[in-house]
Amino acid sequence: MKKAVFLKKLSMTSIIDESGIVYPATMLKFVDQEIVEIKNKEKHGYNSLLYAYEDIKEKKLNKPKLGFFKKRKMSVKKYLKEIRLSDSSYDEIVQLENNDDIHQKYTSLSTFEEKDIVSVRGKSKGKGFQGTIKVHNFHRGPMSHGSKNHRLPGSIGAGTDPARVFKGTKMAKRLGFKNVTVKNLVILKIDLDNNYVFIKGAVPGKASDLILMYK
Repeated sequence: MKKAVFLKKLSMTSIIDESGIVYPATMLKFVDQEIVEIKNKEKHGYNSLLYAYEDIKEKKLNKPKLGFFKKRKMSVKKYLKEIRLSDSSYDEIVQLENNDDIHQKYTSLSTFEEKDIVSVRGKSKGKGFQGTIKVHNFHRGPMSHGSKNHRLPGSIGAGTDPARVFKGTKMAKRLGFKNVTVKNLVILKIDLDNNYVFIKGAVPGKASDLILMYK
């Protein structure tokens, strides 16, 4: 990961290029962020960058979080987010001379350009508890002639032998709300004046969700 930034998903829209081609695009907004801490393998067991973003009043934070920011003598933020780093990325960060260089590369929108190929990571939309037809594409039963098996999962194989349900049996479960990474997306437009980014296609999550864009 050579550069990264957190964005807030707003909505989907369309971008029309100079030749008149219409592209579906996701509109995202840059959120104010700063790097709080650089973690390393020697002290923490892994390499990572710890981000803080979104201003908040001190009285709205709990004491552990408030103490975390006061210890570092910085303005309080609502959220903390961590990004794991590979050894090569960590070595590159260590080589940067000062915090301004790190901020420019990992918390600034100006490092990205239009037509850049990027990856985005976020939480997919949560769809709640869903049945086997929705989750695994099961077929439903007959809807007439007294059938009482319309959307039931059917036999799950338990009996005297083996007297248990095998692991991995396809059953109803909660769907969505998982970390999803989408690679090779194109930045169609960047509005640095208003801190907007337009990415071709769809990105994970619902409106107002936090998205990590990196290259």
